[in-house]
Amino acid sequence: MTARKVTLDDGTHVLASGSILYLPDGSGVDERFPGAYQVRGYAGIAWRVHGLELETFETDDGDPDWRETGRLVCVMVGDDSRFAFDPEDVTALDEDAFCHECGQVGCTHDGRERGQS
Repeated sequence: MTARKVTLDDGTHVLASGSILYLPDGSGVDERFPGAYQVRGYAGIAWRVHGLELETFETDDGDPDWRETGRLVCVMVGDDSRFAFDPEDVTALDEDAFCHECGQVGCTHDGRERGQS
């Protein structure tokens, strides 16, 4: 699923993917969230954090505005679908613990050198 660029009324550029609206870093992977992560309820899958989820709302004056929801927009390694999760459900994952091609935790078919455990 390709995200489309959206410009909010205040000129802020965000990305929209399905019903998820989020603030991305310029590279597509938010620099505040380097590396890979695991998400509670999705054992065995590595994820990348792509940014912070946003929601739009109407101000008291009737003008549209946006705010961060506090949830993280994540994408499974090897996929492009975006999902939003609560930060307490997202934990750091060692870079050698998963396949960088398919995203499966424990898979080593990406050809990367790994130290002996």
